[in-house]
Amino acid sequence: MEHENATKIEPISSQNSCGPDAVPSGSPVPGKSNGTRSRKKNRREANRQLRTEIAELREQLREKESLVQALTKRLEQAAEQLDRIRRTGGDRGLHLTGGLPVELVESQKTLIEKLEHAIEQWEDLQAAASLGRLEVQI
Repeated sequence: MEHENATKIEPISSQNSCGPDAVPSGSPVPGKSNGTRSRKKNRREANRQLRTEIAELREQLREKESLVQALTKRLEQAAEQLDRIRRTGGDRGLHLTGGLPVELVESQKTLIEKLEHAIEQWEDLQAAASLGRLEVQI
């Protein structure tokens, strides 16, 4: 009775292998072809995804190359403009004065200092005159 319920153990042959596709002896082998199809399908899907990624990366590269070209063109224009300004002498005295000649700015500074001094003197005179009137009234 024990022998009737026991599992039949067959020797390992060269057809059977150990691994994910191993099929027990006596079983049909169709699972092996399904595994191969499944792997091929997975490879095709992986290849499709890689082609999609490559296409996206190429598009990003084209966009970045376009941006680099536009920025390069703008930089060249700015360099040419700066070169023209320097050749005509237009860059002398323009750095700190916002486009006004240095002599004019210095002249304005001197004038403002003189005006401030005159205002101080006038205020002092006004205070002295007011103080004099107060003294007279007292």
